[in-house]
Amino acid sequence: MDNRYKLVVNGKKRELFDITADPLEQRDLASERAKIAAKMKTRLEQWQASVEQSLSGADYK
Repeated sequence: MDNRYKLVVNGKKRELFDITADPLEQRDLASERAKIAAKMKTRLEQWQASVEQSLSGADYK
């Protein structure tokens, strides 16, 4: 999530919500805002990789 958008990833399915304009998350914007969704997915994957490194102890060598 960033200050405006929330990305929801479930397997290969990706949903993007504008939580400012749509706080009930009823309108999926992933296709309309594909660049934003892709950027957020990349950041999510980078964060997940970082967490995996920390859990494996690779950050502490």
